[in-house]
Formats: sequence, structure tokens, C-alpha cells
Amino acid sequence: MALEFTRLENELLVAALEVCEGDLERRLEARALTSRYNFDQPSSDWVFEAARNLGALGLLVPYTRDGDADDQFIQLTKSGATRAAKLRNANFLIFPKQVKRTHDALPDPVEGAIGYALPAGPSDTIKDPEAVHSVSWTGRPDPIVIEGEKLEALKTFIAKADIEFQTLGVLSNRDRAQAMAILAAIRYAAEAPDPPATAIKELLQVLNNISGIGSLLISVVAMIAVIGK
Repeated sequence: MALEFTRLENELLVAALEVCEGDLERRLEARALTSRYNFDQPSSDWVFEAARNLGALGLLVPYTRDGDADDQFIQLTKSGATRAAKLRNANFLIFPKQVKRTHDALPDPVEGAIGYALPAGPSDTIKDPEAVHSVSWTGRPDPIVIEGEKLEALKTFIAKADIEFQTLGVLSNRDRAQAMAILAAIRYAAEAPDPPATAIKELLQVLNNISGIGSLLISVVAMIAVIGK
């Protein structure tokens, strides 16, 4: 019988892989994840149960630590990183903190829902990430996709932006972390079989609103214009 995981457990794994950047020796505090991503929960108390369950399955290194939920340690095992990578490669989405998520409903693709995301609720499970397709939750594919020269231009933009965000000193640490999170979502969308133009354009607009982005060598506005043609 296949193991089943809740939406929050899956999101915790993918978020941990993103933040630790594949370094399995890196032990994170849960606040490093809850402060960066929107898990659609009123508090961080869900971390206790999710971390305990994933630790029992060998996907996280089991820790017991005094303090509140955000103080708990999160560290991926090799098995946990493998599962997180499979989810990420199947376009399982984690949402940046500033992206709004609706309750008791699927997020609106215009607000950053790229690939697929599972609705909120205790019954949210996924048995096999390769078996889930975006059509199963949207009911229809995105009617506008990015391809050809536009897609190549977007990939070039992503590569240059990644370098600038990490090396140029015009962004504060907070704004840099915010920009990197949005850029990661754009990258996932660009790597999808049918890159959704509307969602990518909306994420680029969110990126452009971050303080200091306008002073970089890359032009987010120009990239938005290319996609909008």
C-alpha cells in the first residue's frame, strides 16, 4: 500500500529542499520556512505534527526541541530530499509568503498557482507525484503558453537575474530573499511542459514591485512586455 502524505507534509519537504539548497548537512529552524512561504495556516503549530510524521518515515532527521513550532529543527534525509525533488520536478508548488491563497478552494493561477497545488484540508494526499497533472485540479489547461523565442528569452532572463540577485549590492537581504523566492517560482513555471504565460507574467509583476529591482541591469518590465506580445 502506497504511503499518503498531507499537503502540508509535502510542502514542508519541498520548502526545506529549496531553503537548504540541497545541502543535507544543513539543519534549519522551521521559521526559515514559515517566514518565506505561505502554508495557508493561521499559526505554525502544524509543524509539530508534520515534522514528527516525516521523521517517523525517515524523511526528516528526528529532533525534539523545546520552544514553539518555529523553533523546531527541520533537516532532510536523503530519502526526504529524493521525495522533495520528485514533487518539485512534477511542478508541485509552494507559494511565496506574499502570494494570496484562498481558503477551502484552489488558488487562482493568476496569483501564482503554477503546475499543480492541492486544496486545503485534512484529506489532501498525494500518492505519486508523477501521476498528478494540472488538468486534474484546474479542469482545463492554461490557454496561453510561452514557447519558442519567448521561452528562450525568459530562460536567459532567469539565469541573468539569478546572478544579479546574488551578487549585486543594491538589494537588502530581505528583498534579495523575496526576489529569489519569486524567481524560483518563475523558473519552475518556465520548466513546465506548457509554461503558463498568465501566471508567469503575474509573478514577474510581483518581482518588479520589490524595492531595488528597478536599479538592476536586467529589465523586468522589458521581460513582461516580451511575454505580453
